Amino acid sequence: MKSKHILFLALLFITLIWGSTFALIKVALDSIGPFYFLAIRFSLASIVMLIIFRKSFKEHKIHFGYILAGVFLFLGYVFQTVGLKYTSASNAAFITGLSVVIVPFLEVIFMKRKLPGTSILGAISSTAGLWLLTGLHSFNINYGDFLVLICTICFASQIIVVGICSPNSNTGVISTTQVIVVAILSWISIPIFGERLNTPISANAIWAIIITAIFATALAFYIQALAQRSINPTTVALIFATEPVFGGIFGYLLLGEILSPSALFGAGLILLGMILTQIPERRRKE
Repeated sequence: MKSKHILFLALLFITLIWGSTFALIKVALDSIGPFYFLAIRFSLASIVMLIIFRKSFKEHKIHFGYILAGVFLFLGYVFQTVGLKYTSASNAAFITGLSVVIVPFLEVIFMKRKLPGTSILGAISSTAGLWLLTGLHSFNINYGDFLVLICTICFASQIIVVGICSPNSNTGVISTTQVIVVAILSWISIPIFGERLNTPISANAIWAIIITAIFATALAFYIQALAQRSINPTTVALIFATEPVFGGIFGYLLLGEILSPSALFGAGLILLGMILTQIPERRRKE
């Protein structure tokens, strides 16, 4: 039980890392295309992970599920990136966060699990919190919103696939394979989306690539695969819903951005949703 709480905190830590990198990535994209950025970021992460886990690849086979998880992860980034061109950032943030609602349904369908009522309440609380945190007062579905919704389904599917594969898989192999798949597909996408490879990369972009590759990619996806050996996908999705909370905190600390009272209340609802998922575990322990 203690190790499960440690993994819970580890997932929360990588979500904090993701939330802290918004400012870095935003600056980096001023001088480099999104797919070029993803290609270099995931390629560097692949090299680091292959060096660390090279022996694991000799002892364990790569299963189709590992590749499928990588494809879903990549498609999530694609639809999110393209969708952002046609919708607002607040709409995109809210819709992406809807994975906290989608994952429980996918978990019931594909993993045949019965979810506790607290997980359902946690999903509802986090969804309401995301609505407030992203500052939405009205919501009209447009083309960009539809693309981001597909992105959300892809990210939710990645969580489910990892949840299915992780208990019987080598953590290093499944996490590294996903990262390699995203790197390969990102390189293929560069000419498709009309990005140029001869674009000069700024020093800020280089630092952003290094930091996101090592911490927000290599370390993050390894921890996710490790944690999902014992933590259910719904709880993982609820933990990941705290990403915009951390994004708001670091936006305040690094960029001087101030959250409104309703946004702060929304952040509180997201944290409440995450805490609710832990109630059944504490009762069992008692």
